[in-house]
Amino acid sequence: MPKECVILAGTGNPELTAAIAADLGMLPGACAIERFPDGETSVQLLESVRRKEVFLVQSLSPPVNDHLVELLTGPP
Repeated sequence: MPKECVILAGTGNPELTAAIAADLGMLPGACAIERFPDGETSVQLLESVRRKEVFLVQSLSPPVNDHLVELLTGPP
């Protein structure tokens, strides 16, 4: 790929992200997703995405609300 990019996985289907990254000859980006007992979701990037193209892979299968919140709280 001409531009440097990173592929990040949500918890909806991390196997799909790993397969996509493997097909592109790269590793998925590092991030931590945590769910708190009160229902809040925390997404933390563990590597820099500055000046990179970022691709988020997240299915919206059940539980749809949890997966959508992960997608929306990802990197800006």
